Amino acid sequence: METVVGDDRTALIAALTARPNPAGPYRDGPVRVPERVRHAVLPDAGGLAQQLLEARILQAIPGTVDSLRWRPPGSLFRPAQAVISVRPGPDQLVLQLSTFALGPLLSQLLPYDVEDTVSGVAGLRHRHVGADVELYIVEGDPCARVRLAGITRRKWFAAVGLASVLRGLAPDARWLGDTHPDTLSAVERDYLQDALLPVRKFARVGSALLRRWHLFVPARSVSLWWGHDTWWLEWTEEPLRRDIAAMLTNPIVGLSAELHVSRVGEESVTILRAEPAADPQDGEPRAVVLRHTDAPTHEGELHFRSGTLDAVRRAWELWSRDTGTPLNPQPSPKSSAGQLRASFTGEHVSAATAGVGPDDSSGLDHCSPAQRELRFLLALYTFNAGPLGAEAIDRDIGSIIAYTVVVSPRHDELVLFTDAPDNVTGLFVGDHGDGAGFPGMRLEERPNSGTFCLLHLPTGARMTITSRDEAARYHRTGRPRLDCWVSAEQPVVDQERAALSIIPSATPAMMTLIGGLFTRITAEDVDRRWSLGMWWRDPLYREPALPLPRGERSRRLWGALDQWELTWEGNPFAADVVASLSDPFVGIAGVAFSGEDPDYRVCLDEAALRVHGRG
Repeated sequence: METVVGDDRTALIAALTARPNPAGPYRDGPVRVPERVRHAVLPDAGGLAQQLLEARILQAIPGTVDSLRWRPPGSLFRPAQAVISVRPGPDQLVLQLSTFALGPLLSQLLPYDVEDTVSGVAGLRHRHVGADVELYIVEGDPCARVRLAGITRRKWFAAVGLASVLRGLAPDARWLGDTHPDTLSAVERDYLQDALLPVRKFARVGSALLRRWHLFVPARSVSLWWGHDTWWLEWTEEPLRRDIAAMLTNPIVGLSAELHVSRVGEESVTILRAEPAADPQDGEPRAVVLRHTDAPTHEGELHFRSGTLDAVRRAWELWSRDTGTPLNPQPSPKSSAGQLRASFTGEHVSAATAGVGPDDSSGLDHCSPAQRELRFLLALYTFNAGPLGAEAIDRDIGSIIAYTVVVSPRHDELVLFTDAPDNVTGLFVGDHGDGAGFPGMRLEERPNSGTFCLLHLPTGARMTITSRDEAARYHRTGRPRLDCWVSAEQPVVDQERAALSIIPSATPAMMTLIGGLFTRITAEDVDRRWSLGMWWRDPLYREPALPLPRGERSRRLWGALDQWELTWEGNPFAADVVASLSDPFVGIAGVAFSGEDPDYRVCLDEAALRVHGRG
């Protein structure tokens, strides 16, 4: 970056401060950055040989992921990532593999002579460089290489033995790098005469994707393939397609300045080159298609293409013994915290882990000041309804409890998972100019049929409302009329300012307490000792049950500064509300309480919240 000076630095700063636009490349018009600046920030592979090698490694990732699922005990639910970090340079690429990935990766890469043809990457060889291994193509460009970080000789030879079994060969099968370490074998030479042309066409984009593989590390697993002038990438759960598309078309770190988002469909995002190649035979792929796929909902059956289960299990156990690596290590503290949080909140484990605090706490209340204020306001509009509700709160936000919603708070974002995202979004975002909805809330982007990205203008806080099953739910409900919803371009109107101006002030500690009520509306104790049941039912079916309120459900949350009161009719039990705020893991740190059901006093620092359930 020290080489970016003068006009180049000016162009870089302009690109970094440009405003992205969901409907096109950028709101302020096209952003152009000189190629030398792009190369200084994130260099492309230096030549065709380097691109070919990297594209071949990229192609090996899906098969690697499949083999990783076979680490005993095999499971479709196991997250499987092969590459966990990438360090690109113009003349080499350094990859950091996950703990168990080397053997499965080599099972896809190492060339073997199988019935007079090459299985694997023809010409691939290795050399040990310090504590790393370099992969290169023998008799090829000597500058083209990919380095695998932290691969000792012991790890390498153990992985080669595992790879042969995963490939379906004998444990002592010799790959061509053993028999021909410094030259191409005859079968490789014949193979390379005919096999390079189709791969060459996809090499540049494939190399560029591998150099940006850090974008896909949060995904549970990733599949990819190429054909028909297109690279296809498919993954489960996070990250969102819109985020990946934005990065791949970014003028600074994107795949190419010639790419743009062409179509945002129900199930995929298509990125196109501005112009097709002049020669369709030798030109690069025209499109990159990004798709989400559903995570497995049941264990199902793992199928291995060859070999036997016992042989695979023995090979993994031998690898474990030779490397001194346990086959089933204990999860990291963050992963454990994410799993525990998910058991309380109903989030998917990956979503819960994304919100875990830096100290491996639940993270439900670890948020920015903007998020704290937004959650405080959301609680006020949720917990004022019916005859008890404060007259100043005259909105429909409280009816959110009628929907199935899972709240997933992050440090700088609040995510709501729901089976009706368009309906829930309609509670928060009003029509143009009518001041309805949640005051100051705007629709910033709709990246797919089931995801709505909202921006609260008064606080600057973001909220995303999304469905876990976008395509199926879209066909049931249809597409809402986006042209009548208020976009982020429209400023706060007078009605909204008036609605917000009558909200009483609260201290930061009180905002945390009250905001915590909203983020826990679906919380349930992992041991089923308490449950909030979305504030309308008791999922634990305890006796005696609380009486159902007559008519409209009624709630009131009001006060000022550090003295507030929450009261309601019907479910949940007041003791459950207090338990959710004071739980050792998902509760608010530092909370204390006194009283007994149904009347409690919950305190955080100087703030005191009276919690009173009328039953």
